[in-house]
Amino acid sequence: MGYDLKRNEGYITLGTSKDTSEFCCDCIKYWWENYGKGNYLKGNSILVLADGGGSNSSRHYIFKEDLQKLVNEIGIEIRMAHYPPYTSKYNPIEHRLFCHVTNACKGTVFSSLDVVKSLVDKASTSTGLKVFSTIKNKVYATARKVSENFKENMKIVFDDYLGKWNYRAIPQVKTWSYICDIPYIESLESQIKELTERIVLLESRLNQNSRNIKQRN
Repeated sequence: MGYDLKRNEGYITLGTSKDTSEFCCDCIKYWWENYGKGNYLKGNSILVLADGGGSNSSRHYIFKEDLQKLVNEIGIEIRMAHYPPYTSKYNPIEHRLFCHVTNACKGTVFSSLDVVKSLVDKASTSTGLKVFSTIKNKVYATARKVSENFKENMKIVFDDYLGKWNYRAIPQVKTWSYICDIPYIESLESQIKELTERIVLLESRLNQNSRNIKQRN
């Protein structure tokens, strides 16, 4: 699950496999590619507020390795801010999204993922909460081990204060996949071509009107 504080929007990925660190990072990637980079065109860093345990555990290097792979792929820094033990109730997602999704699903038998998705998508509040969900059918492996040289080569920068809960994953390679999104560029080229054709047509009409005026005079 994810929640955008500024836009008051929730994003939920319904998985059919296991809740692993890879699944967690895939969820972040899906949000960024389908919502984040479109909503925040000038964004150069992603802040993630998360619990300290589970698939995104602050103690496990397998999560940090998957996080590193993610930032290398999308080409943007991710800052992790884990809530210490017994403090996750202060995470905004708890009272701005979770409780409303729970209410939307109350009293319903989860007979299929489609049923769950339809209920989740209906979650709303008087303040304008919108929830977007997707189903991910990928199978995720469990009990994965950290690569042998990851700790020595990782670009994870831990904060000086409470570094075990606060750190940044920095892209190791400057990728242009985020900036030079091929489908996006092709879309721009198509729009430019259409505008050019309209300008040519407009100039033709203006020239024709000008000739008509001269003939009348």
